[in-house]
Amino acid sequence: MAFYEEQVAALALLLAGEKCPLEREDFVGTWLECYDVIVKAGNFAEAKRRLEETVEDQWRLWEIWNALPENRPPFLSLAELAADLPPIEFLWTGWVPLGLLSLLGADPGVGKSLFALDLARRIILGDVFPDGKPIEDERRRCIYVDAENTPQLLNERADAWRMPKDGLFLMLPEEDEMMCYLDREEEQVRLLEMCRGLDPALVVVDSLGAASSRGENAVEEVREILGFLNKVAADFNTAVVLIHHLSKRNDPFALVRLRDFRGSGHIGAMARSVIGISVVQTSEEATDEAKRLDVVKTNLGLKPKAIGLEISAGGDGAVRLAYGEPPIPYRAATKVEQCAEWIVEVLEEAGGPIKVREVVEMARDEGFPRATVFRARKHLGEKILNTEGRRSPNNQWMLPEQEGKG
Repeated sequence: MAFYEEQVAALALLLAGEKCPLEREDFVGTWLECYDVIVKAGNFAEAKRRLEETVEDQWRLWEIWNALPENRPPFLSLAELAADLPPIEFLWTGWVPLGLLSLLGADPGVGKSLFALDLARRIILGDVFPDGKPIEDERRRCIYVDAENTPQLLNERADAWRMPKDGLFLMLPEEDEMMCYLDREEEQVRLLEMCRGLDPALVVVDSLGAASSRGENAVEEVREILGFLNKVAADFNTAVVLIHHLSKRNDPFALVRLRDFRGSGHIGAMARSVIGISVVQTSEEATDEAKRLDVVKTNLGLKPKAIGLEISAGGDGAVRLAYGEPPIPYRAATKVEQCAEWIVEVLEEAGGPIKVREVVEMARDEGFPRATVFRARKHLGEKILNTEGRRSPNNQWMLPEQEGKG
């Protein structure tokens, strides 16, 4: 099977009476139907008439008409194109562009779907984005392609958040299907019809793995899905957020990077904005409560500042999302830092100055060698005062508030 664009270009050449670079077996779906119609018709006018009568999806025909030799755009320089190029617009400034594809990834269970649904909730309500920026797009409808087929879960979360359900439109698998496979023509047509009728501000696809009938490692299928979603975003000037899983990682607390995304590298390459949700260890005890949102990759400008995210259960048991400053990662204290903390505690308990040699002797009993004690003293800086010269045998250490108590 040839790629999507190759099939369109080949059909346009065949329709124009030129040599077709592909064989019949290279075409699939509607493109195969178009191939057979053109071959049997024998001439351009008859082929065009038969295509318009037999092919239901006019969008597919427009693709062929636009690829005809006489309809191909002339070779233009950037100077000639610039006046007609639209500016880059954002639904959420710095994070989610309009007219382009965004990718959202995290480890399993971290909260990708929760975050995407909360984003939709904010748009429907006309609330602010997680970083406090206002929602300026006046469109209040969102489409959620529930490829994993969990509408009950979405409904429970919408109820818990008192989210207006009439602004969220679900695309669910057909009755005889388990998933919404966006590499199939009939599913693509369904999503296009929803976008035409609803004019959404946001389209969420949850998830790429569930939306691909052959998985995210099949380059041809992934390329077709991503190409289709890019076209949806561009044609309807909407934001498309594609949820995707990460590969298994050795360190669950490492920040998400582009290389962590599962499957073909083509996935991250085609997205203009890639957002990662990382779990941050903030204490000695490892928990997954504190999270961090980052733009992992962007082609659209400087990366915005990271955002902290906490997901917790309220008194009613419902999941709640709270945003704020990025969490500070936990770092175990070094031996020098432990010694410095011990020195301060010793001086506080003493209530006054202590001779340096006595501190060194006590430190030895605590497992801190002499060199560590003096490195700790240097680390403390002005938090510790000397009663005499640093090299004096009678020098004592004291806290600033103990000065004059010797």
